[in-house]
Amino acid sequence: MKHWMALALVLLCHNVQAGPKDIIQASLEQLFSDITSLESTNQRDYQNLIATHVSPLIDSLSMGQLILGKYWKRASIQQKQTFMQCFSRQFRATQAEAFSAWQPTKWQILEQTFNDNQTKAAIKVRMSKASESREFILRLQQIEQQWRIYDASYLGISLLKNFKDDYALKINNQGLNKTLAQVCQQYPELIRQLTIAGTQWPPFISRSLPGQGLSVEMVSAILTRAGYQVNMVFAPWKRVLEGMKQGEFDINVAVWKSKQREQVLSFSQPYFYNQLVAVQSHQGQLDTSNLSSLLAQRASLGLMDDYAYPPMIQQYPNRQYFNQYGSLFRDIATNKLDFALLDQYVAQYYLHHFATLKSSLQVSANPLDSRTLHIGMIKQHPAAKEVLTDFNRYLKIYLKSRDFQALLTRYQINKLDKTSTDSQP
Repeated sequence: MKHWMALALVLLCHNVQAGPKDIIQASLEQLFSDITSLESTNQRDYQNLIATHVSPLIDSLSMGQLILGKYWKRASIQQKQTFMQCFSRQFRATQAEAFSAWQPTKWQILEQTFNDNQTKAAIKVRMSKASESREFILRLQQIEQQWRIYDASYLGISLLKNFKDDYALKINNQGLNKTLAQVCQQYPELIRQLTIAGTQWPPFISRSLPGQGLSVEMVSAILTRAGYQVNMVFAPWKRVLEGMKQGEFDINVAVWKSKQREQVLSFSQPYFYNQLVAVQSHQGQLDTSNLSSLLAQRASLGLMDDYAYPPMIQQYPNRQYFNQYGSLFRDIATNKLDFALLDQYVAQYYLHHFATLKSSLQVSANPLDSRTLHIGMIKQHPAAKEVLTDFNRYLKIYLKSRDFQALLTRYQINKLDKTSTDSQP
């Protein structure tokens, strides 16, 4: 019984400023969209979805106080913390079990009611599969101007009362400590930790940016949705590869494909598309209408070390490699170098930060080439296949999410441009 009532609490979303009905409406849309994106789901997937859509917004403090009742007041701070941690895992597991067993496909909001002072709300929701349907009452309350769910009922029975009776019986028979120990043992914390690593490459990877860069934010969000805990480490490119080979790092957070790299790395599906643009001085007269015509002019070309440029660029005869963007841009500005090929957002970032050089340089209006951006793992990594499979599955969900659209907005990217060329690997 408690499983079906717990199932109802999955209907949460991140738009906490909206009214209770709007919250449930948006959450249902995102939840069922995510389920559809996964195509096939297991209990672990449902736990991940619950962690994403439910856990951050549940009024867990009120739930803990109501479930433990008189035992909450008697509990020590450590006991309260233990209960909150272990019960949250129990809660996710019971919801996942309910969803996995039933897997409803449709939903409908039937009714919304408020108490007299508009601080609590009840939302009636119907979920169905084929000809079978079930109705739930979700109970929300306003805390610091945010609507949070604290209870649900199915067939007139309260979820919290169900849990409260169960805990009260166990605590009465064996005490609080033993009860908490059993719950924690039955629902252990499954820690799957990954260390991701990358080289300073703003705006994709950067210590100075709030989220450590677009790539770090994207990859971390996707892996977190897939149930992993992620730690980011900054290191030079060669150090990242060596650390992966030695098992110090699990993932290269942002990598382009090349035949050489494919010999040692396994790649995810692309999560971004880097558009290469030409940077030349304002006095430069190079034709940048397309890559072939640009290279045919035999001008001097600046490239960055450790970039997996396409073969036609790597084999360009009049090329020079740099390991500092500042040196590259200064050589172009002083006409020591004719042009460089860089990702358009990297070029924009550095031109914005090199104010003294910005007026001396120009960027081609149209992209000249496209490179797919991936995460990479050493082929011998024992979990490479599982992690990359999980990443690819949850990438589909993330690319459809409001979080991804918000990320693009923060980095002033209008859309995920999938333009490609024949030279793209």
